[in-house]
Amino acid sequence: MRILNTTPPFFLLIMLAGLYFPACKADHTLQPISEKDHFRIQGFRALRSRHQLRLAKDNESGQRLIICGKLLRQHNMTPLKNQFVQIYQADHTGNYNPADPNDKSTARLSGTLQTNDLGMFYLETILPGNGRSPGKGRIHVVVPGADPEVYDIFFREYLGILEKRWLRNSDQYLQADLRMGKDGSVVGFVTMKINTIGR
Repeated sequence: MRILNTTPPFFLLIMLAGLYFPACKADHTLQPISEKDHFRIQGFRALRSRHQLRLAKDNESGQRLIICGKLLRQHNMTPLKNQFVQIYQADHTGNYNPADPNDKSTARLSGTLQTNDLGMFYLETILPGNGRSPGKGRIHVVVPGADPEVYDIFFREYLGILEKRWLRNSDQYLQADLRMGKDGSVVGFVTMKINTIGR
């Protein structure tokens, strides 16, 4: 499946506004993870290998990132179980380095996983950049058969005020709250509501 750049022109203007208006800029302060969430991570790490994906190797440059995700059907909030998902992203500098220059989903940092019976998945990677700074990028999640099929995970602590307001009005663009993990990784928990009417 070929996936082109999904960034709307209006959203590009919102991101540019954050560069020029200090009040719109992001606060990158990360709070330490709670004991409760630390134990939640252990539950995700215990998932079977097909429910996990490691995009970035140990020698990959950038801040280590853990995403503990859950997919739900939007219309009834039940788990989207055993769903194959493709995930791709840029590196910490914002480069995708796709195998096909016209298709970002063939990015160097890309892979697939399958959700478990509760719709859960576990991802280990790095904070993606967007050419300006790490963390300002996003993680793309492709759910075949959904409408829409492509969802983007942004990071709240790296978003400006205008960006947060714009993203708040869309189920396709999600904001993950990041916390600093005990091992130095940053951790985000994401619940994704997927439109699967007819499935």
